[in-house]
Amino acid sequence: MINLLKKNKKNKNFIIKTFLILLILINTNFFLNIYVTGRKSYEDRMITAYGYCDKQGYGFIQKFNKKYNLSNNSKIINKHDYPNSGFFIQQFNTPKFYEYLIYINSKEPILGKNILEQDYNCYIIKND
Repeated sequence: MINLLKKNKKNKNFIIKTFLILLILINTNFFLNIYVTGRKSYEDRMITAYGYCDKQGYGFIQKFNKKYNLSNNSKIINKHDYPNSGFFIQQFNTPKFYEYLIYINSKEPILGKNILEQDYNCYIIKND
């Protein structure tokens, strides 16, 4: 009789612990996050989080990073209140002498002869 009560108590503890763990996993969207991580590529998830030509402009910066070698010779200007996007290209300080100006979220069109690339409201401009 005592063995049956001990087994029953162990089963109740196991069920309660399992229920609590499952409840925590559901509340933290664990299953949805696993699905999204497996379904989308890293680049797609980064563009969703940081934007292409909006937010911090991750997609635009990465598109032209290799073409112009933007890592230590560019100044990034974001027209909205977002953190500096330089960490996308391993640039943690704004260089004093830069070759390119990168405008993200520019509200007004930028006119000039030094525009190298334009995508929506994002520009890469050659600095003279």
